[in-house]
Amino acid sequence: MTSYVLLSYLKASQDDPQFLLDARIVEWLNKQRNSHGGFTSTQDTVIGLEALASYAERVHSDDKSVIVDISTTEGDLQHEHCEAVMQYNLPVLRIVSQYFDVQVEARDHTPRQDCSRVHLDITVSYLDEQNEFTNMAVVDVKMVSGYSVDTDELERYIEYLHSTGQDIGLMRYDHFEEGKPFSLYFNQFSRGYSTSFVLVLKRDIHVKNTRPAFIKVYDYYEGGVVTYKSYHPCSQD
Repeated sequence: MTSYVLLSYLKASQDDPQFLLDARIVEWLNKQRNSHGGFTSTQDTVIGLEALASYAERVHSDDKSVIVDISTTEGDLQHEHCEAVMQYNLPVLRIVSQYFDVQVEARDHTPRQDCSRVHLDITVSYLDEQNEFTNMAVVDVKMVSGYSVDTDELERYIEYLHSTGQDIGLMRYDHFEEGKPFSLYFNQFSRGYSTSFVLVLKRDIHVKNTRPAFIKVYDYYEGGVVTYKSYHPCSQD
């Protein structure tokens, strides 16, 4: 709820720089993050990081120079004061890091365009300037209500890639289980290269007013190296 409030304030205060000086809501949100940088649930993490990243984008500028002159007339300066400032600034700047660019496109090839069978094109690019490649990487695809992955089509797609000499680095994938993300495991993602693949989603049950789901891309051994992307298989749900 607090993340939605922050997003609303940012939208409503685009011409009011005074709001950006009041960082209490941002400080509170940062304190709620767990050791991996996220929040209690996937949904909370996505909205929370979106709100914090939007705030950081508004207040951060590469061409600003800041000079701080600190003086005291009584005793020595306490080191804790400087450390407290750094503890606030570093998390805000860190959340703007974009480790992956994730592009998603849903293509409906059914004759009636009823979204009962959709090809989901996913392209992942590694962007981290500090490292050339990830460790083993995982793509978790959360299903929109009523949909599942056609693993038979995925097997045929993998066989096609092998027969044509295309190697996307896919090691394995988990068997689809209802209610859980569909996980695909890759050897690594490399900076400067994009990895593209296709999943076929089939609608098992028609559910009205479904909400978008999320794709999570992350380094298996570095939980903080993560990016989320929302998608929906049908814009006319």
